Amino acid sequence: MPLAAIAGARGTGLLVARIVLVATLAVAALQGLGAAAVHGATTIPDEPETVLVDGPSHAAVVADVDGDGQPELVRITDLAPGGIQLGVEIWRQGRDGRWAITAPAVPLGRGRSAAERAAGVSGDRENMLPALANDSVRLLLWREGGRARVLAVVNAGNGPGDQVPCCLTVWEVTEPLGGGAPSLTLLIDTQRGGDTVFAVDMDGDGTDELAVREPAAANTPAGFSVQRWTAGRFIVTSQPLNAGDVAQPYLLGDSDGLKGDEIGLIGSFGPGGTGYGLTRVSLRKRAIHAETTELPSNGAVLTVAASDTGPSEIVFGDQDHRLLAFSWPADKEMTQVGRSSRLGRPVGVIGTDTDLRIMLRRDAPPALDLIGPDLSESSIQEVRPSDAAKPFFDKTYAPYLGPWPDPLPGNVEAQVYGGELIRASTDGSPAWAPIAALPGMAPLGELGRDGAWTALAQRMGTPSAGEITRNGGVLHQNDEFSITLVHTSEVLTPEAGGGAIRPAVDDAVVDARAGTNGQEALLIGTPAFEASVVAPQGSFAMTVTGVSTELHQLVRNPDLNSSPEIAGPPFRIPIVSSLGSPGNQAFDAALHVITPAGHGYTARWHVRLLRTPPRIGAESPFLSLTFSGTISGQTDPTATVTADGQSTHADTKGHYQLNVPAGFIPRDVRVQARDPIGNVSSVTVSVVAPIDYRRLPGLPIVIVLTVVVGGILFVRAPKLVSRPATSRGDDAPFEEIDAD
Repeated sequence: MPLAAIAGARGTGLLVARIVLVATLAVAALQGLGAAAVHGATTIPDEPETVLVDGPSHAAVVADVDGDGQPELVRITDLAPGGIQLGVEIWRQGRDGRWAITAPAVPLGRGRSAAERAAGVSGDRENMLPALANDSVRLLLWREGGRARVLAVVNAGNGPGDQVPCCLTVWEVTEPLGGGAPSLTLLIDTQRGGDTVFAVDMDGDGTDELAVREPAAANTPAGFSVQRWTAGRFIVTSQPLNAGDVAQPYLLGDSDGLKGDEIGLIGSFGPGGTGYGLTRVSLRKRAIHAETTELPSNGAVLTVAASDTGPSEIVFGDQDHRLLAFSWPADKEMTQVGRSSRLGRPVGVIGTDTDLRIMLRRDAPPALDLIGPDLSESSIQEVRPSDAAKPFFDKTYAPYLGPWPDPLPGNVEAQVYGGELIRASTDGSPAWAPIAALPGMAPLGELGRDGAWTALAQRMGTPSAGEITRNGGVLHQNDEFSITLVHTSEVLTPEAGGGAIRPAVDDAVVDARAGTNGQEALLIGTPAFEASVVAPQGSFAMTVTGVSTELHQLVRNPDLNSSPEIAGPPFRIPIVSSLGSPGNQAFDAALHVITPAGHGYTARWHVRLLRTPPRIGAESPFLSLTFSGTISGQTDPTATVTADGQSTHADTKGHYQLNVPAGFIPRDVRVQARDPIGNVSSVTVSVVAPIDYRRLPGLPIVIVLTVVVGGILFVRAPKLVSRPATSRGDDAPFEEIDAD
């Protein structure tokens, strides 16, 4: 991916200051959370000898352009770095095994329109204008008999005023045997417009025609043209064609039973585009023939070859409609011949005859149904994405879906879905095995000696199979992508550990108690932390926090003026919260690393941003059997609670309890909660033992106090001591005294 195409990527420096913690507090926090210190960076397996093709690519194809039996990479790129003019360039493998361009790119041109001629716009020796970066281009393979030739197709990106962009120009690309500069030979300047070009044998003579869809303009209706190769040159046949609005093109193969293949266009019709139709375009006796039939929606179609010599069936479906099969012989009405119980979009075919399976893509949850040609429920097999591919399905870098571009050993055709390579096994039944997830990537083809290398195209928004197929399609405009050349064996090898990684983190504390097998729990004090990884040079790192996404390229020597690049290894990747609200926050974050060979690795975290002190509640017991009180309450699950020199850690639900001395006389105890970041809060609680009489109603309190006081007085009152009587030894009788 050209770096200029990476929007909104941040630099390598953190946007906020790092947390500064006292060492003893950090150690205590880690011990309390059961977290172990993490040393070093997660290492993603290296991909040696990977080649990052310099500069942006606007179109590319893998083909043998010099006839030596060894495929090369042909691409349309910038003629000069940072320039606006386009050129054609060839990459080939040298005798020493190294990859390099055969020569500097040669300029690509297009025809001048009548309006440009009238305005006095001059061209080169062939009356061509230079192809510019905003023009529409495509590279494709065109077969003349048994020979495949590389064609470069270019058209103006914009037309003057309200006119159709002009002019569609076709060049043949060749290269001298053994290397050298590409050679461009003009085959036709159509002096017409065109936004889609297919190389397809429409008359069944063994040589492809160029089928061109011509868009409408304000005063020009939409049309369709066919360029037939006759006596060493293309002859153009064209006619107006209304295939509806926003018509999507498809290759239909032989669906009408006549000689040659057809093109299909699904467009919308009627007021507000509420109706949909399939227009089939064929070539009969060198004349364009079109017929249209109604469809239930703007889904997708593909053809399934019949087991006999009859025409192929057309299957149709989308995410809201069941898969349907139709028969549509030439000049007859289309009739339904099959109906599946499954919803989904048909995306390909694997196998042949009775072992043939239609690939039906489902989105919720992501899966691929393989359905037999009879659409029966009993024939269905389900293919789930690989573990490494699953995290990428809802991202801008979705895993590749489409055909593997070249036959596997044994001349076996294969398809790719969600990090799984699907093919027909030796007994004919479908089989699949994991490969690289290919997020945001698509295989252009095997090249080099014995197909030992594979060219991968990569960009934001995964290139679709229709965008890279070698027999053409919609022209590319303002749609740059990057290319890597990697060992084919690397692509066919799945990710280590199912693609799951656990990088070391800085400016964060790992909460081992709250994590799961697939997601670590982190605590941070500022809105950013860093993850450290060792990854192959040229990998991309995508960080996701909430709805925010940032993209970085991992390189050894970053451009000082390129903020998306991060130096390494190890690569310290900033992960910044997208939440702007104050106070504590919780959010999910992820780091996705995509290597040049298409391997996808993912780290996932549940992150808590702790900005404010933890809340804490505390209460003392009503009754205690001893002269101590158990203080209990609830706080943040990560907090350490301290009171009277005693400490404990809250459990996973935030509950805690502590024992402190207590007596009859109430006393205040300060209870403090500290989170691992260092935020502190406290609360004061009064404790009494063995019973907190203050909580009793009035009369019980009086009774209790009376009993208590009485008990105290009883214990403390003096006891009466009995003494024996004493005698003075006086035996005299009492003397009676009379009163006066």
